[in-house]
Amino acid sequence: MKEKNVIVAGMQWGDEGKGKIVDYIASKFDAVIRFQGGNNAGHTVYKNDKCYKLSIIPSGVLTTNTINVIGAGCVLDIVHLNNEIEELTKNGAVISPDNLLISSKCNIILSIHKNLDCIHEELRGIDDKIGTTCKGIGPCYEDKVARRGLKLYDLYGETASLKKKIDILLMHHNIIMKGLEKPLYKVEDIISELSIISSLLPYIKDNDKIAEILSNRSMIFEGSQGVMLDNDHGTYPFVTSSNTLPNGIFTNIPDLLSSDDIKNDYMKLGVIKAYTTRVGSGLLPTEETGILGNYLQKQGNEFGTVSGRKRRCGWFDAVSAQYAIKIGKFSHIALTKMDILDGLDKVKICIGYKDKCDDITINDASETIPIYEELDGWGATHHAKSLDQLDNNAKNYIKRIEVLLGIPVVLISTGQENNDIIDLI
Repeated sequence: MKEKNVIVAGMQWGDEGKGKIVDYIASKFDAVIRFQGGNNAGHTVYKNDKCYKLSIIPSGVLTTNTINVIGAGCVLDIVHLNNEIEELTKNGAVISPDNLLISSKCNIILSIHKNLDCIHEELRGIDDKIGTTCKGIGPCYEDKVARRGLKLYDLYGETASLKKKIDILLMHHNIIMKGLEKPLYKVEDIISELSIISSLLPYIKDNDKIAEILSNRSMIFEGSQGVMLDNDHGTYPFVTSSNTLPNGIFTNIPDLLSSDDIKNDYMKLGVIKAYTTRVGSGLLPTEETGILGNYLQKQGNEFGTVSGRKRRCGWFDAVSAQYAIKIGKFSHIALTKMDILDGLDKVKICIGYKDKCDDITINDASETIPIYEELDGWGATHHAKSLDQLDNNAKNYIKRIEVLLGIPVVLISTGQENNDIIDLI
Protein backbone atom coordinates (compact mmCIF):
# COMPACT_ATOMS: atom_id res chain seq x y z
CA MET A 1 0.00 0.00 0.00
CA LYS A 2 1.73 3.19 -1.22
CA GLU A 3 -0.53 5.86 0.29
CA LYS A 4 0.68 7.53 3.46
CA ASN A 5 -2.88 7.95 4.69
CA VAL A 6 -6.08 6.00 4.06
CA ILE A 7 -9.67 6.84 4.97
CA VAL A 8 -11.86 3.80 5.63
CA ALA A 9 -15.61 4.46 5.60
CA GLY A 10 -18.80 2.52 4.99
CA MET A 11 -20.67 2.78 1.70
CA GLN A 12 -24.00 1.39 2.89
CA TRP A 13 -26.06 1.72 6.09
CA GLY A 14 -23.21 0.69 8.38
CA ASP A 15 -22.24 -2.84 9.50
CA GLU A 16 -20.15 -3.36 6.36
CA GLY A 17 -17.19 -4.93 8.16
CA LYS A 18 -14.99 -1.84 8.54
CA GLY A 19 -13.46 -3.18 11.75
CA LYS A 20 -12.02 -6.23 10.02
CA ILE A 21 -10.66 -4.17 7.14
CA VAL A 22 -8.98 -1.63 9.45
CA ASP A 23 -7.54 -4.43 11.58
CA TYR A 24 -6.21 -6.16 8.46
CA ILE A 25 -4.35 -3.12 7.08
CA ALA A 26 -3.40 -1.58 10.46
CA SER A 27 0.03 -3.24 10.56
CA LYS A 28 1.02 -1.17 7.50
CA PHE A 29 0.30 2.11 9.30
CA ASP A 30 1.45 3.93 12.43
CA ALA A 31 -1.90 5.14 13.72
CA VAL A 32 -5.68 4.65 13.48
CA ILE A 33 -7.90 7.67 14.18
CA ARG A 34 -11.63 7.41 14.74
CA PHE A 35 -13.06 10.70 13.49
CA GLN A 36 -16.81 10.66 14.26
CA GLY A 37 -19.66 8.87 16.01
CA GLY A 38 -19.93 7.26 19.40
CA ASN A 39 -20.43 3.85 20.94
CA ASN A 40 -23.52 3.27 18.81
CA ALA A 41 -21.12 1.87 16.20
CA GLY A 42 -19.95 -1.72 16.46
CA HIS A 43 -16.81 -3.19 14.93
CA THR A 44 -16.38 -6.95 15.38
CA VAL A 45 -12.92 -8.39 14.75
CA TYR A 46 -12.06 -12.11 14.77
CA LYS A 47 -8.36 -12.55 15.39
CA ASN A 48 -6.24 -15.40 16.73
CA ASP A 49 -9.35 -17.48 17.44
CA LYS A 50 -10.87 -14.71 19.56
CA CYS A 51 -13.80 -12.37 18.97
CA TYR A 52 -13.25 -8.73 19.88
CA LYS A 53 -16.19 -6.32 20.01
CA LEU A 54 -15.22 -2.68 19.61
CA SER A 55 -17.61 0.25 19.63
CA ILE A 56 -15.68 3.46 20.31
CA ILE A 57 -12.06 2.27 20.51
CA PRO A 58 -10.41 2.26 17.04
CA SER A 59 -9.92 -1.12 15.38
CA GLY A 60 -6.14 -0.72 15.28
CA VAL A 61 -5.95 -1.40 19.01
CA LEU A 62 -5.40 -5.11 18.34
CA THR A 63 -2.26 -4.39 16.31
CA THR A 64 1.10 -4.10 18.09
CA ASN A 65 2.83 -0.70 17.96
CA THR A 66 -0.19 1.08 16.46
CA ILE A 67 -1.35 4.33 18.07
CA ASN A 68 -5.14 4.68 18.31
CA VAL A 69 -6.93 8.01 18.65
CA ILE A 70 -10.51 8.87 19.55
CA GLY A 71 -10.79 12.19 17.73
CA ALA A 72 -12.57 15.42 18.59
CA GLY A 73 -15.49 14.68 16.26
CA CYS A 74 -16.52 11.74 18.45
CA VAL A 75 -18.89 11.80 21.42
CA LEU A 76 -17.75 9.82 24.42
CA ASP A 77 -19.60 7.79 27.03
CA ILE A 78 -16.87 7.59 29.67
CA VAL A 79 -18.64 4.85 31.62
CA HIS A 80 -18.92 2.72 28.50
CA LEU A 81 -15.32 3.44 27.45
CA ASN A 82 -14.04 2.34 30.85
CA ASN A 83 -16.01 -0.91 30.51
CA GLU A 84 -14.85 -1.46 26.94
CA ILE A 85 -11.21 -1.13 27.96
CA GLU A 86 -11.75 -3.64 30.77
CA GLU A 87 -13.50 -6.18 28.51
CA LEU A 88 -10.91 -5.95 25.74
CA THR A 89 -8.09 -6.28 28.27
CA LYS A 90 -9.72 -9.39 29.75
CA ASN A 91 -9.81 -10.81 26.22
CA GLY A 92 -6.07 -10.31 25.79
CA ALA A 93 -5.85 -6.86 24.17
CA VAL A 94 -3.09 -4.56 25.40
CA ILE A 95 -4.46 -1.06 26.00
CA SER A 96 -2.52 1.74 27.66
CA PRO A 97 -1.99 5.51 27.36
CA ASP A 98 0.85 4.62 24.98
CA ASN A 99 -1.46 3.18 22.31
CA LEU A 100 -4.81 4.89 23.05
CA LEU A 101 -5.18 8.66 22.99
CA ILE A 102 -8.42 10.56 23.53
CA SER A 103 -8.97 14.13 22.37
CA SER A 104 -9.90 16.48 25.21
CA LYS A 105 -12.31 18.11 22.73
CA CYS A 106 -14.69 15.14 22.71
CA ASN A 107 -18.20 15.90 23.97
CA ILE A 108 -19.38 13.75 26.87
CA ILE A 109 -22.44 11.49 26.71
CA LEU A 110 -24.34 11.60 30.00
CA SER A 111 -27.05 9.40 31.47
CA ILE A 112 -29.62 12.10 30.72
CA HIS A 113 -28.69 11.84 27.02
CA LYS A 114 -29.37 8.10 27.03
CA ASN A 115 -32.62 8.60 28.88
CA LEU A 116 -33.79 11.29 26.48
CA ASP A 117 -32.77 9.18 23.49
CA CYS A 118 -35.17 6.44 24.59
CA ILE A 119 -37.93 8.91 25.52
CA HIS A 120 -37.76 10.64 22.12
CA GLU A 121 -37.93 7.27 20.34
CA GLU A 122 -40.97 6.18 22.38
CA LEU A 123 -42.77 9.45 21.64
CA ARG A 124 -42.41 8.87 17.91
CA GLY A 125 -44.69 5.85 18.06
CA ILE A 126 -44.31 2.49 16.34
CA ASP A 127 -44.58 3.72 12.74
CA ASP A 128 -42.13 6.63 13.00
CA LYS A 129 -39.30 5.19 15.08
CA ILE A 130 -35.80 6.11 13.88
CA GLY A 131 -34.30 2.88 15.18
CA THR A 132 -31.84 4.56 17.53
CA THR A 133 -29.67 2.39 19.79
CA CYS A 134 -30.62 4.63 22.76
CA LYS A 135 -26.93 5.20 23.52
CA GLY A 136 -27.48 8.95 23.87
CA ILE A 137 -25.57 9.81 20.70
CA GLY A 138 -28.21 12.08 19.14
CA PRO A 139 -29.02 14.14 22.26
CA CYS A 140 -25.28 14.56 22.95
CA TYR A 141 -24.63 15.87 19.43
CA GLU A 142 -27.70 18.09 19.85
CA ASP A 143 -26.19 19.62 23.00
CA LYS A 144 -22.88 20.05 21.19
CA VAL A 145 -24.47 22.04 18.37
CA ALA A 146 -26.61 24.01 20.84
CA ARG A 147 -23.41 24.96 22.73
CA ARG A 148 -24.56 23.60 26.06
CA GLY A 149 -22.69 20.27 25.99
CA LEU A 150 -19.80 19.23 28.19
CA LYS A 151 -16.37 18.49 26.74
CA LEU A 152 -13.66 16.44 28.39
CA TYR A 153 -11.54 19.54 28.98
CA ASP A 154 -14.38 20.99 31.07
CA LEU A 155 -13.55 18.40 33.71
CA TYR A 156 -10.08 19.91 34.22
CA GLY A 157 -11.32 23.24 35.53
CA GLU A 158 -12.76 24.51 38.80
CA THR A 159 -15.72 22.62 40.25
CA ALA A 160 -17.74 25.82 40.40
CA SER A 161 -17.26 26.39 36.67
CA LEU A 162 -18.24 22.79 35.88
CA LYS A 163 -21.37 23.06 38.03
CA LYS A 164 -22.40 26.21 36.19
CA LYS A 165 -22.07 24.45 32.83
CA ILE A 166 -24.07 21.47 34.06
CA ASP A 167 -26.71 23.86 35.40
CA ILE A 168 -27.10 25.41 31.93
CA LEU A 169 -27.41 21.94 30.37
CA LEU A 170 -30.02 20.78 32.90
CA MET A 171 -31.97 24.03 32.62
CA HIS A 172 -32.87 22.91 29.10
CA HIS A 173 -33.39 19.19 29.62
CA ASN A 174 -35.29 19.37 32.90
CA ILE A 175 -37.95 21.49 31.22
CA ILE A 176 -38.58 18.51 28.93
CA MET A 177 -38.42 16.02 31.80
CA LYS A 178 -40.87 18.08 33.84
CA GLY A 179 -43.28 18.43 30.92
CA LEU A 180 -43.25 14.65 30.47
CA GLU A 181 -43.65 14.13 34.22
CA LYS A 182 -40.31 12.36 34.43
CA PRO A 183 -37.84 12.60 37.36
CA LEU A 184 -35.64 15.69 37.18
CA TYR A 185 -31.85 15.58 37.18
CA LYS A 186 -29.67 17.39 39.72
CA VAL A 187 -26.23 18.85 39.24
CA GLU A 188 -24.95 16.48 41.91
CA ASP A 189 -26.20 13.49 39.85
CA ILE A 190 -24.09 14.54 36.89
CA ILE A 191 -21.03 15.33 39.02
CA SER A 192 -21.27 11.87 40.54
CA GLU A 193 -21.39 10.03 37.22
CA LEU A 194 -18.43 12.05 35.94
CA SER A 195 -16.25 10.84 38.81
CA ILE A 196 -15.19 7.76 36.82
CA ILE A 197 -13.12 10.07 34.62
CA SER A 198 -10.18 9.68 37.01
CA SER A 199 -9.36 6.24 35.55
CA LEU A 200 -9.32 7.69 32.01
CA LEU A 201 -7.28 10.84 32.63
CA PRO A 202 -3.96 9.27 31.49
CA TYR A 203 -5.49 8.65 28.03
CA ILE A 204 -6.82 12.18 27.49
CA LYS A 205 -4.59 14.62 25.61
CA ASP A 206 -4.93 18.10 24.17
CA ASN A 207 -5.08 18.04 20.39
CA ASP A 208 -1.74 19.85 20.10
CA LYS A 209 -0.11 17.00 21.99
CA ILE A 210 -1.84 14.38 19.84
CA ALA A 211 -0.78 16.22 16.69
CA GLU A 212 2.80 16.25 17.95
CA ILE A 213 2.71 12.50 18.60
CA LEU A 214 1.24 11.80 15.14
CA SER A 215 3.63 14.08 13.29
CA ASN A 216 5.07 12.43 10.16
CA ARG A 217 3.25 9.15 10.89
CA SER A 218 1.13 7.21 8.40
CA MET A 219 -2.52 7.10 9.42
CA ILE A 220 -5.80 5.28 8.87
CA PHE A 221 -8.87 7.40 9.48
CA GLU A 222 -11.67 5.11 10.62
CA GLY A 223 -15.29 6.08 10.17
CA SER A 224 -18.33 4.60 11.84
CA GLN A 225 -21.74 3.76 10.33
CA GLY A 226 -21.96 4.40 6.57
CA VAL A 227 -22.61 7.04 3.92
CA MET A 228 -26.32 6.27 3.74
CA LEU A 229 -26.60 7.17 7.44
CA ASP A 230 -24.90 10.56 7.02
CA ASN A 231 -26.81 13.28 8.86
CA ASP A 232 -26.90 15.55 5.80
CA HIS A 233 -26.60 13.21 2.83
CA GLY A 234 -28.16 9.94 4.01
CA THR A 235 -31.74 8.69 4.04
CA TYR A 236 -32.87 11.43 6.42
CA PRO A 237 -34.44 11.35 9.00
CA PHE A 238 -33.46 7.69 9.39
CA VAL A 239 -29.80 8.51 9.81
CA THR A 240 -27.17 8.85 12.52
CA SER A 241 -26.29 12.14 14.24
CA SER A 242 -22.90 12.83 12.67
CA ASN A 243 -21.33 13.20 9.23
CA THR A 244 -20.07 9.83 8.05
CA LEU A 245 -18.48 10.88 4.74
CA PRO A 246 -14.71 10.40 4.29
CA ASN A 247 -14.16 14.15 4.10
CA GLY A 248 -15.44 14.36 7.67
CA ILE A 249 -11.82 14.18 8.75
CA PHE A 250 -11.26 17.72 7.50
CA THR A 251 -13.95 19.13 9.80
CA ASN A 252 -13.78 16.73 12.74
CA ILE A 253 -10.01 16.45 13.23
CA PRO A 254 -8.30 19.18 11.13
CA ASP A 255 -5.75 20.00 13.83
CA LEU A 256 -4.39 16.45 13.58
CA LEU A 257 -3.57 17.01 9.91
CA SER A 258 -0.60 18.89 8.51
CA SER A 259 -0.96 21.24 5.55
CA ASP A 260 0.74 18.60 3.42
CA ASP A 261 -1.80 16.02 4.59
CA ILE A 262 -4.69 18.21 3.49
CA LYS A 263 -3.16 18.65 0.03
CA ASN A 264 -2.62 14.93 -0.44
CA ASP A 265 -5.09 12.80 -2.34
CA TYR A 266 -5.75 9.99 0.13
CA MET A 267 -6.91 6.54 -0.74
CA LYS A 268 -10.59 6.61 0.19
CA LEU A 269 -11.41 2.98 0.82
CA GLY A 270 -15.13 2.30 0.76
CA VAL A 271 -16.24 -0.84 2.59
CA ILE A 272 -19.32 -2.54 1.16
CA LYS A 273 -20.96 -5.93 1.57
CA ALA A 274 -21.59 -8.31 -1.32
CA TYR A 275 -25.25 -7.88 -0.37
CA THR A 276 -27.07 -5.15 1.58
CA THR A 277 -28.13 -4.84 5.21
CA ARG A 278 -29.60 -2.22 7.48
CA VAL A 279 -30.46 -1.97 11.18
CA GLY A 280 -33.45 0.10 12.23
CA SER A 281 -36.07 1.93 10.22
CA GLY A 282 -35.85 3.67 6.87
CA LEU A 283 -35.50 2.89 3.20
CA LEU A 284 -33.91 -0.39 2.05
CA PRO A 285 -35.01 -0.87 -1.58
CA THR A 286 -33.59 -4.38 -2.09
CA GLU A 287 -34.82 -5.79 1.22
CA GLU A 288 -35.92 -9.44 1.14
CA THR A 289 -38.35 -10.28 3.93
CA GLY A 290 -38.91 -13.93 3.04
CA ILE A 291 -36.76 -17.03 2.80
CA LEU A 292 -33.76 -15.29 1.21
CA GLY A 293 -33.74 -12.50 3.79
CA ASN A 294 -33.80 -15.02 6.61
CA TYR A 295 -31.06 -17.05 4.91
CA LEU A 296 -28.73 -14.05 4.58
CA GLN A 297 -29.44 -13.03 8.15
CA LYS A 298 -28.58 -16.49 9.48
CA GLN A 299 -25.59 -17.19 7.21
CA GLY A 300 -24.12 -13.73 7.70
CA ASN A 301 -24.83 -13.62 11.45
CA GLU A 302 -26.57 -10.34 10.79
CA PHE A 303 -27.17 -9.06 14.29
CA GLY A 304 -25.98 -5.65 15.52
CA THR A 305 -22.70 -5.69 17.42
CA VAL A 306 -23.93 -2.95 19.77
CA SER A 307 -27.69 -3.52 19.88
CA GLY A 308 -27.98 -7.23 19.07
CA ARG A 309 -30.91 -6.37 16.79
CA LYS A 310 -31.59 -8.33 13.61
CA ARG A 311 -30.35 -6.64 10.47
CA ARG A 312 -32.67 -6.36 7.50
CA CYS A 313 -31.09 -8.06 4.46
CA GLY A 314 -31.35 -7.90 0.69
CA TRP A 315 -29.50 -8.04 -2.63
CA PHE A 316 -26.58 -5.79 -3.55
CA ASP A 317 -27.83 -2.28 -4.38
CA ALA A 318 -25.60 -0.70 -7.03
CA VAL A 319 -27.76 2.45 -7.15
CA SER A 320 -27.17 3.39 -3.52
CA ALA A 321 -23.49 2.40 -3.93
CA GLN A 322 -23.15 4.72 -6.94
CA TYR A 323 -24.68 7.50 -4.87
CA ALA A 324 -22.23 6.78 -2.03
CA ILE A 325 -19.30 7.03 -4.43
CA LYS A 326 -20.61 10.28 -5.88
CA ILE A 327 -20.84 12.07 -2.54
CA GLY A 328 -18.08 10.19 -0.71
CA LYS A 329 -15.54 10.37 -3.55
CA PHE A 330 -14.33 6.84 -2.82
CA SER A 331 -11.36 5.63 -4.87
CA HIS A 332 -11.25 1.92 -3.99
CA ILE A 333 -13.55 -0.80 -2.64
CA ALA A 334 -13.22 -3.42 0.07
CA LEU A 335 -15.92 -6.02 -0.69
CA THR A 336 -16.93 -8.00 2.40
CA LYS A 337 -18.92 -11.17 3.15
CA MET A 338 -18.50 -12.56 -0.36
CA ASP A 339 -18.63 -16.07 1.12
CA ILE A 340 -22.15 -15.58 2.52
CA LEU A 341 -23.51 -15.83 -1.02
CA ASP A 342 -21.66 -19.11 -1.69
CA GLY A 343 -23.80 -21.91 -3.07
CA LEU A 344 -26.76 -19.85 -4.32
CA ASP A 345 -27.99 -20.85 -7.81
CA LYS A 346 -28.57 -17.24 -8.82
CA VAL A 347 -27.60 -13.87 -7.37
CA LYS A 348 -29.08 -10.47 -8.14
CA ILE A 349 -27.76 -6.94 -8.35
CA CYS A 350 -30.06 -3.93 -8.31
CA ILE A 351 -29.00 -1.79 -11.29
CA GLY A 352 -31.80 0.80 -11.15
CA TYR A 353 -35.19 1.80 -9.75
CA LYS A 354 -38.36 1.92 -11.77
CA ASP A 355 -38.87 5.62 -10.98
CA LYS A 356 -35.39 6.34 -12.44
CA CYS A 357 -34.63 8.90 -9.71
CA ASP A 358 -30.92 9.37 -9.07
CA ASP A 359 -31.22 10.52 -5.46
CA ILE A 360 -32.15 7.57 -3.28
CA THR A 361 -32.39 9.82 -0.22
CA ILE A 362 -35.51 11.63 -1.39
CA ASN A 363 -37.43 8.54 -2.44
CA ASP A 364 -39.81 6.49 -0.36
CA ALA A 365 -40.32 2.73 -0.45
CA SER A 366 -43.21 2.90 -2.90
CA GLU A 367 -41.02 4.77 -5.40
CA THR A 368 -37.89 2.64 -5.21
CA ILE A 369 -38.86 -0.63 -6.83
CA PRO A 370 -35.60 -2.34 -7.82
CA ILE A 371 -34.67 -3.34 -11.34
CA TYR A 372 -32.55 -6.47 -11.02
CA GLU A 373 -29.84 -8.04 -13.11
CA GLU A 374 -29.45 -11.77 -12.46
CA LEU A 375 -26.10 -13.58 -12.48
CA ASP A 376 -25.13 -17.21 -12.02
CA GLY A 377 -24.10 -18.22 -8.52
CA TRP A 378 -20.76 -19.75 -7.58
CA GLY A 379 -19.16 -22.43 -5.46
CA ALA A 380 -17.03 -21.88 -2.36
CA THR A 381 -15.13 -18.65 -1.74
CA HIS A 382 -14.87 -19.29 2.01
CA HIS A 383 -11.29 -18.83 3.32
CA ALA A 384 -10.01 -18.01 -0.20
CA LYS A 385 -6.77 -16.02 -0.21
CA SER A 386 -6.35 -15.36 -3.94
CA LEU A 387 -8.48 -14.78 -7.03
CA ASP A 388 -7.16 -18.04 -8.46
CA GLN A 389 -9.17 -19.89 -5.82
CA LEU A 390 -12.46 -18.41 -7.09
CA ASP A 391 -14.50 -19.86 -9.92
CA ASN A 392 -15.43 -17.77 -12.94
CA ASN A 393 -18.93 -16.93 -11.70
CA ALA A 394 -17.54 -15.44 -8.48
CA LYS A 395 -15.00 -13.45 -10.48
CA ASN A 396 -17.77 -12.25 -12.81
CA TYR A 397 -19.78 -10.98 -9.83
CA ILE A 398 -16.83 -8.97 -8.53
CA LYS A 399 -16.07 -7.63 -12.01
CA ARG A 400 -19.69 -6.62 -12.53
CA ILE A 401 -19.63 -4.62 -9.30
CA GLU A 402 -16.44 -2.89 -10.44
CA VAL A 403 -18.01 -2.01 -13.81
CA LEU A 404 -21.21 -0.70 -12.22
CA LEU A 405 -19.39 1.38 -9.60
CA GLY A 406 -16.47 2.50 -11.73
CA ILE A 407 -13.74 1.95 -9.14
CA PRO A 408 -11.60 -1.13 -8.36
CA VAL A 409 -12.20 -3.79 -5.72
CA VAL A 410 -8.86 -4.15 -3.92
CA LEU A 411 -9.79 -6.24 -0.87
CA ILE A 412 -12.27 -9.13 -0.77
CA SER A 413 -13.30 -10.63 2.55
CA THR A 414 -14.01 -14.37 2.34
CA GLY A 415 -14.64 -15.24 5.99
CA GLN A 416 -14.78 -13.82 9.47
CA GLU A 417 -11.13 -14.40 10.46
CA ASN A 418 -8.65 -11.55 10.09
CA ASN A 419 -6.68 -13.32 7.34
CA ASP A 420 -9.70 -14.42 5.30
CA ILE A 421 -8.85 -11.79 2.69
CA ILE A 422 -7.99 -11.65 -0.98
CA ASP A 423 -5.55 -8.73 -1.11
CA LEU A 424 -5.27 -7.01 -4.51
CA ILE A 425 -3.66 -3.79 -3.29
